[in-house]
Amino acid sequence: MAKHTQGEWLIERNPKNWYSNPDMPCRIWVGADVICELEGHTRIRKETLEANARLIAAAPELLEACKKANIELTVYFNNLNKKEQERWKTTDFYSTMQEVKQAIAKAEQERHLIKS
Repeated sequence: MAKHTQGEWLIERNPKNWYSNPDMPCRIWVGADVICELEGHTRIRKETLEANARLIAAAPELLEACKKANIELTVYFNNLNKKEQERWKTTDFYSTMQEVKQAIAKAEQERHLIKS
């Protein structure tokens, strides 16, 4: 399994470099590397593209937060007795724990990639 690009993910709004598309409102950089470009000539509004860029740039921190939450939720759940575990399986706590695990899997497993 490949890992994501390490380092701080930064947003550059309205890049004006000689090679850039003037309709491109955002790029995501890690160090000297562009890892994502969001184009502005689509039907998506610029504000929406910038919101998408913020979400993409926050992805590494969100993944780490999910991993930490998963550990804490799993430890808590595993420390319950069997009767309590069965009761918790019907609560929002348990469904949230499953959603966190699914989000981590989506971020880390290749089966979620779009095939080209």
